[in-house]
Amino acid sequence: MYTESNYFWGLVAYYVGALVVLWYAYWLLSKLAYRHVRNVLLLFCAALLLTPVQAYSDHNLHHLAPAFLVYLFEGLIIGTEQDASRALVPMLFVFVLLLVGYGGWLWWLNKKTATEQPEPEDSEAEQV
Repeated sequence: MYTESNYFWGLVAYYVGALVVLWYAYWLLSKLAYRHVRNVLLLFCAALLLTPVQAYSDHNLHHLAPAFLVYLFEGLIIGTEQDASRALVPMLFVFVLLLVGYGGWLWWLNKKTATEQPEPEDSEAEQV
């Protein structure tokens, strides 16, 4: 069995690789004309790749693993729907949380740009 240190460094290596994959996905999607669709797709990829979950449900171990890998392993290989859903729920929660954060960020940017726009000057007042 692996030690806790082995799991930790394996997870660090996975997250570094996932960030490289996200950077490559951003590069591929940067050519997409619709920026909001591109950003939502990137948020979905980030939630899919970066959400951790407890790897073992029946043991007293506290090792984390990527949720989509736990979902694939427990849902497709083992075939228990209950165990697979325990990995799917955190991914969906993180995705919804990212969407709410993205919506709040867009709202803040829209509010900020609306207050920074200068008022139109009167052209008649300048002529007199």
